[in-house]
Amino acid sequence: MSKLFFIFPVEGPINGVKIIAGEVLQRMRAEGIPLELIDTAQAKDHKDFGTFSVKKVLSSFSFFKRIKDIKAQDIVYLNFTPNGLSFYRDLAFLKLLGRKNRNTFIHIHANGLEYKSGLAKKLLRNTHCIVINQRQYENLSFFKNRYLLPNALPDYYAENWQPARVNPKFRLLYISNFSLKKGTKRLQKLATWIEDEQLDCELILAGGVLDTTSEEILNQLRQKPFVRYLGFVTEKAEKMELIKSSDVVLMLSDDNYEVYPLIYIESFMAGTTVLTTPQTVDSDFLKNGVALRFNRENLLFLYGQFHDEQVKKEHTERARNYYLQHMEFGLYFDRLKKILFHE
Repeated sequence: MSKLFFIFPVEGPINGVKIIAGEVLQRMRAEGIPLELIDTAQAKDHKDFGTFSVKKVLSSFSFFKRIKDIKAQDIVYLNFTPNGLSFYRDLAFLKLLGRKNRNTFIHIHANGLEYKSGLAKKLLRNTHCIVINQRQYENLSFFKNRYLLPNALPDYYAENWQPARVNPKFRLLYISNFSLKKGTKRLQKLATWIEDEQLDCELILAGGVLDTTSEEILNQLRQKPFVRYLGFVTEKAEKMELIKSSDVVLMLSDDNYEVYPLIYIESFMAGTTVLTTPQTVDSDFLKNGVALRFNRENLLFLYGQFHDEQVKKEHTERARNYYLQHMEFGLYFDRLKKILFHE
């Protein structure tokens, strides 16, 4: 009997890939799919993402040893990282696997592979490739077999959905790691808008800090009376309650830096509107009114509406219905199985 080799990061500090991998792994096990997990996680904390260490190199060798366990009839499902040391590790793994297995699928959750050398693309072109947005699909046309599978998550609320109440103060939530690329300087700008317009609001910040400049900015923001910093939120229940109880969730990364952030899915699931910088996947969100572009005008527009219970209800229902219609996890999982098992 063939086996699925599920090769993804699972343990350690949480990120979007680990969240989705965990949900898929749980669903596969529940359905009794024969599989073997190879956990490729190497970071010990969020500051360790993308850094070099001898320990990481040594762990890669133990990863390569697992190739001997893979048979020709097995299916290999690998999270492929296009950047940093992990790119060379994953590329070497696929090269060593070579002709031993033709049922190899890589799932790409980040940008960067489109800029790699012709040699790397040549080595990869016969591998089945799963991407998560249309731009990736177009940029990675050198793959002979590629599949578009936008991200999705199970409904945290399911049958227990209840819309949040109107807050006494306008509540904005930034829940992400703090780095320059993730938008810490835009948080500074937002704080200035709040002060200039004298808005009666609460800005909640949650996440780990990835660089010293962002740490300095965060320390400055924490001195402001309307800012509350929670640190890194690890519990899913706490995270979802924060998102649901907020009037607006902030997605402030550099333009098109993100591939398909889960914060969109989590926010719409919770019925919360998103203020977002331009991202590859946001055009349909903007069109359907579940997200607005991050600027002062839209901040003031939402602030002017938050106290009206009927208007808040309309915003909540619009976002919640968008999730139910476009981001249902069962459809995602069924599509993934059809790709992997040719169902």
